[in-house]
Amino acid sequence: MYGGQDVFIAKLGAVNVTIEDVKLVYPESQWTCRPSEVLVVDQNLGNQRGGKRRLLCNGVPVDPKNIMAWSNSLIWLSPSGWLEPPIDWDHLYAFSIKEAGAVISNIHYQRLLMHIAGIHDYGDFGKEEIAIEGWGFGATQGSNVVKMDSDTAGSYTVNVYSWGRYSIWVDIPDAPPGDYYVYIQRDLDIISNLYFPYTLY
Repeated sequence: MYGGQDVFIAKLGAVNVTIEDVKLVYPESQWTCRPSEVLVVDQNLGNQRGGKRRLLCNGVPVDPKNIMAWSNSLIWLSPSGWLEPPIDWDHLYAFSIKEAGAVISNIHYQRLLMHIAGIHDYGDFGKEEIAIEGWGFGATQGSNVVKMDSDTAGSYTVNVYSWGRYSIWVDIPDAPPGDYYVYIQRDLDIISNLYFPYTLY
């Protein structure tokens, strides 16, 4: 994911416990936008050491009740209560592992991508506007833009007339029919899940 960086502060002589990535897992249904799981990808986690190790998010321990599995390379969690809803792209999360009062891993910094879950057509006379539904869009548009790309028809920046945390309403662009990919971009960064498919008739 974009925005990840690491600061290593593990205890001298300890096995390097390294958080490499944090991923949100979403249901496949276009009508369910909330993340269902959080995966923390690591190296040398060992195990939870009888419950002594804690995952920290922004310095706050995640409730052990949210941990569904903890292995040497993966922590599998429920997002309920601590990462629901995820804060939009402007927020930088910090993840680390703590044991016996000390942080024993790197501190992994990461932004979480906006998630497009579905695209639905509206309008009284054919397709006039579409609603992009998802998670983590943020309350305001700011400098974000919605793009539609096609391998044959090129790239279009679509007009946004309503922006909310869970839905974005845009006008259908004056573009040729065909298969497009929809995503959200800020400056040069793509800040949503990559290339949600949409067919323009």
